[in-house]
Amino acid sequence: MEIKNPLAQNLKELSDITQNHYIEQTWSGAVNMVFVEDSILLIKRTDDMPSHKGQVGFLGGHKHAGETDPIVTAFRELHEESGIDSENFEFLGLLEPVTTNNKRLIIPVVSRYRHDKESLVDQMVSNGEWSHFILVESSFLAHPANWQTARMWRHQQYTVFFVPLMKTQSLYHPDILEEHEYMLWGATAKMIWNFFKNNPQDVK
Repeated sequence: MEIKNPLAQNLKELSDITQNHYIEQTWSGAVNMVFVEDSILLIKRTDDMPSHKGQVGFLGGHKHAGETDPIVTAFRELHEESGIDSENFEFLGLLEPVTTNNKRLIIPVVSRYRHDKESLVDQMVSNGEWSHFILVESSFLAHPANWQTARMWRHQQYTVFFVPLMKTQSLYHPDILEEHEYMLWGATAKMIWNFFKNNPQDVK
């Protein structure tokens, strides 16, 4: 994978790029956008989670007390939720933060799995927070024509990004026997949209 526009490597660089000098004080969690060969790794959260139940998202979560670096948070969560040692992943950079509906500032950490999809399928084990994982072809997500947007109002007007994750462009594990699609939307969708907006043809 080649990134045309270099990503920030630390919070100071991210603050300078985004001109948001309050990131270091206000970020509350981090997620890991993992590239696995030609795909992006997503999970479907279980239906009994206290928040975001049943939704599609990244591995990640809130920072722990004493954590001052989103990279530390993202890779800790990655290991806890996938069961795979973080040494199997290469850090690539930080994306601009996204504010969730509950006003939490989440920083996406971009990384690459060092091995192939088969290795990931063999090793990845849920910690109980997700029921399936999905590998979606990055070329599908990079194409603006596959996306839809809508305007919504919640205290202020904002744009919602969403895209169906069809089986023809995705690998589900465990495999779902019947035809089924997941919907990618919300903060996770906005993070992916932002990545490909700045790196429109970056996966090769």
